[in-house]
Amino acid sequence: MEYDSAEDFIKEFRQRIGDTTCEIPVKDILSWINTALRRLARSKGLDKLFTYHDTFELARLDKDGAAAASWKLKGLETDNIQLGMIIDIKSIMLLDTSGCCMEGIHPCYIPMDWFRREHPFPERECPGTPCAFTLNQFGGVTQITFDRPISRPLSLDMIYSAFPPRIKTLKDLVRVPYAYSDILMEAVVILFNQEAQDYSFARAGWEDWDFFIAEAREMLARQHSGLPLRYMRGSF
Repeated sequence: MEYDSAEDFIKEFRQRIGDTTCEIPVKDILSWINTALRRLARSKGLDKLFTYHDTFELARLDKDGAAAASWKLKGLETDNIQLGMIIDIKSIMLLDTSGCCMEGIHPCYIPMDWFRREHPFPERECPGTPCAFTLNQFGGVTQITFDRPISRPLSLDMIYSAFPPRIKTLKDLVRVPYAYSDILMEAVVILFNQEAQDYSFARAGWEDWDFFIAEAREMLARQHSGLPLRYMRGSF
C-alpha cells in the first residue's frame, strides 16, 4: 500500500493550484491536511480507508523501571508512522517473540468494569503470560491493560481502524491509500479557497467532494475484505 509523505502531498498541491513560487506557508497547508483528514475519517462508510494491520513490540518495563502491564496506544512514532485515536479494534493477538519462532497467545477480553473488579492492581501481580486484557479509551487515548506484567518479550498484533494522527512535519506520512488521495486533495484545495475567501469556488468544490465521497463509499462497499499491509513497530 502506497502512502505519500506530507512533503510529496504539498508539492502536488502547489502544482494543482499554481503556487509555483511557494508563497503559501507550509504550516497552513499542514493545517488544511489535518482538517481534511479528520473530516474524511468521520465520513460514513469510509472506515476501510483508515484500517491498518500493525505489529507493536511491547516494552517490558515502564519509564520508572517497574514491570509493565499497561500501554497507551497513541503517540508511537516509528518509520514516520504515528498511531492516531483508535476507532475500532477488529482483531488482536499477542505474539511470543522470545524463541526462534513466534507463538500466538490469545488472552481473553474482559470489559473494563469487570476487569477492574477482578484485577484492580494488575501491575502488582507476578509477571507471566497474560490470561486476560481490557481496553479503555479516555481523552482520545486508547490503553490496553493485561491482568499481569509480561515476563518476556511480547508483540501486539492488531488489525484496527483509527483516526489519522496529526501531521506535524514534512516527513510524516499521509496514511490514505494513493487510489483515494485525490479526495483528500480536493478537500485541501477547498479549504485553501475558503482561506482565500473565494467562497464560490469553495461551495462548488464541496458539491464535487460530496460526489467523490459517495463514489468512494460505493467502491469500498464492493471491496473484498482483506488484511492491509502490516508494519512492525518499536516499543511503546
